[in-house]
Order: sequence, then structure tokens, then C-alpha cells
Amino acid sequence: MKKISIYIFLFLVFSVTIYAQILPDSLILYVPFSGNANDYSGNNFHGTMNGAVLTADKDGVPNNACYFDGTDDYVEFPVDSILDPDFPFTVAAWIYSYDYAGTGFRVIASDFKTDHYYTGFWILIDIYGYLAMGVGDGGGIGSSSYRSRKSSIVLSNYTWYYIVCVFNDFNDFTIYIDCEDRSGVYAGAGSSYVKEISRPLSLGRHNSGYPSHTYGQGIIDEVSIWSRAVPASEILGACGSNDTILVEIDTAFCEGTQFLFEGQTISAEGDYTFSYTSVLGYDSIIILHASYIEMPTVTLPEDFSMCYGESYTLNPLVNGTYLSYQWSDSYTEFSRIIIDEGLYVFEVTNECGTVQDDVYVTIDSCLSEIWFPNVFTPNGDIHNPVFKPEGVNIFDFRMMIFNRWGQLVFETNDFEAGWDGTFKGKECPEGVYFWIATYSLYGNTDMITESAKGSVTLFR
Repeated sequence: MKKISIYIFLFLVFSVTIYAQILPDSLILYVPFSGNANDYSGNNFHGTMNGAVLTADKDGVPNNACYFDGTDDYVEFPVDSILDPDFPFTVAAWIYSYDYAGTGFRVIASDFKTDHYYTGFWILIDIYGYLAMGVGDGGGIGSSSYRSRKSSIVLSNYTWYYIVCVFNDFNDFTIYIDCEDRSGVYAGAGSSYVKEISRPLSLGRHNSGYPSHTYGQGIIDEVSIWSRAVPASEILGACGSNDTILVEIDTAFCEGTQFLFEGQTISAEGDYTFSYTSVLGYDSIIILHASYIEMPTVTLPEDFSMCYGESYTLNPLVNGTYLSYQWSDSYTEFSRIIIDEGLYVFEVTNECGTVQDDVYVTIDSCLSEIWFPNVFTPNGDIHNPVFKPEGVNIFDFRMMIFNRWGQLVFETNDFEAGWDGTFKGKECPEGVYFWIATYSLYGNTDMITESAKGSVTLFR
């Protein structure tokens, strides 16, 4: 059994084919037509369906491919130079033609216009049933203005085919049909590859030089474009063999929502198995592992109070992934410094919703107190061993102590640090010492700075 493991992140309706397992490296467009013409390459080149409608795909899944009536239906993509790639590049799709006689079937073309000049690249089924790929050099009607290559076989009407067209260089094209190299003869004498990036990429229409050949009746599905030449080994490897092919897909979606996968509505976590026989006759099994997207959590501190004039930094704790965050008062930074009383609400959002936490901050008056003793006894017992002030809510503290001759014997900026009666490691003699202190404290409405001085007697 051959096992292919893929990871696809699903939020919308999506469908997977086991024959599109060419590596996604350099993928610039991927349109599975799963309920719409959106691009799932990550580039968001979403298509607009003009007359074209959704229909059943090759496996009979409804609304999973795109039908063109051959009169005026087409799908158009945004104008962007990325969709008009330089050599080398590769285009792949599933196609189904109703009747190519007379008009052919236009699969894909860049640079669509109505002035009948050849530019950009194209893939089509001609009026004789050959698959053709080509590029234009900017000239008008005639074989001297393009370079193309046809398939070596004629395609049948009313039959699904998987095609891969590799544009290596102006004279190096390769055509794969149902995973076999079906490259045929070259045609045209064009000499260069000219692009007009102001023209849109289209499905179901192409300016062939003849207005009656602009459209064609058929179905297109699983359109992919890579900005590289996909090698033969990768193409043939993606097609598998006669072994059963097992594809496992991990997907995450929002709890309480649902999505459509291979025609089945998925609304709960679990493993889902899909078995079928492909259009090329290989048995295939898809196992979908569906799980809910985990919501993040956010935590702020419990409600608290702080003194007037103080500040506090709120740093929300977020576990899990999220797309955006927001404070309720529109503050833009993740963490913030709080100085005002009030309710602070922080929320984070992911693909599935929003979670939040809040904290209420109260501002207290917090009046300050301070006093200095006038005696201390550093004699080895536990009573009054150091000289230091006592108080609450004191900030920016500084104290200096001098002996009777004005010599500085102690200095500190730490309110909790006291003088133990020594100087340079030696005990100071008993007597009177003088101190000076400065500090900030809370007044009735704001923070104020004060200074004080006095004396202290040292006894042993």
C-alpha cells in the first residue's frame, strides 16, 4: 500500500484529489472549485465566475467542478504579474470536453483580449481533439506569432483527463495526459515569449485569432499553476501505481461550525474515511482527521489596589495561538503601565472567536508615616542593634550619618538598611551622631519630597 500524508488546514468547503499531489513548492494558483472559484494556494487570487456554473466533478461530487456552456462562459482571475509567470512554469488540471469539433475547448489562457494578437500562454483542445499548449510573441494572426506543441494522441469527448503541461522554455514544452508523456509535434514560428501583465488570466476562453473559437463547452477542475518546471519523476510519482493509495489529511475547524468534504458534511471531531475508485482505475482511500481549533486563554491578575502615584505593569498571559489582541479602551500595546483606577479588559481573537479577562484596579490614598529613634545600643543583644527609621509608604530614601567632627560614617539608599555603629569595620565610640535624610511620601493628593535631620545617641 502506498501512503501519502498531507496536511491541509480547512475552514471552508474543500475537496482533495489524489492525483494532485505534486509538491506545493512554488505553487502560485490552486482552484479546486469546491463550492466557489477561490484560490487555495495562499495567494488569494480568487476567480470570478461569469456565466460558468458549478457541477459534479469526476467522482460525481456535486458543486465540485466548473461547467462552461461554450457560448460565453468563463472564469476570470485578478490581473497580477504572478499569474503571467516567466519560464519555467507548469499548469495542471482535470478537463472534460463535450464536443470539440468546430470550436475546440479553451482550458486556460493568460492575457485574454479581443484584438487577436498572441501574447501570454494558453492550453486548449483544438477542433481536431489534440491538446495544445503554446505562447505568443506579440504578433497578430498567423503561425509566425506563436510557438505551440500538440499532444501525440487525440482526446475523446465526454471523457475526463488529467493534464500537466510543463513550459520549460520557448522551444521546450512537455505534455502529460493521464500521467503519460504525450508530447507531439511543435507548430508556429514565433521567436519569443511576450506577456501583457495588464490582461487577466481566464479559464474557458482564449483569443485564438478567430472569434468563433473563443469559447468551448466542457468542465474544468483542480487547476494548479507552479512557477517552476515540475519534473517528470514528480508528476509520475503523483499518479501512483496499481497499489491502493492512502491519503491522510489533518484538518482543524471551529467548534459549532461545519464544512463540506467529498460531499459529506463534517460538523464534529473524529476520523472520516472515504473510499472510491479513481478515473484511472486505482483504488483510493482518504482518511480525514478532523479536530476543533483550540481557543486561546488569557489571564490578567486578580483585582488589586495600589497607592496614589504608584504604577503597575499589566502583562497579559496568553496561552495558545491568536490572530489579534485588543484592550477595551483601544490601547494598542500588548503590555501597559497602569496609573489610574478603573476596569481593564484584554481580549484575544482567533479564527473561531474571542476570549477575554479583566481586572479592576483601585487607587488608595496610602498616607505615609516615618519616624527616627534617638538612641540605639549595638551591644550584641537583640534590642535596638541598629539605627534606622520606621515607617510605611516611603520612597526614594537616602540617609547620611556623621560623627561630631563632621566625618561621614554611614550612608544608604535602602530604607530597610540600618547603621550598626561601625565605620570601616571598627566599632565607633559611644556618643552623639548626627543624621540627614531625604525621602518621598504620599501627601493627601500627590507625592511630596521631604528632608529631615536630627541626632542619635550610641550606647554600648
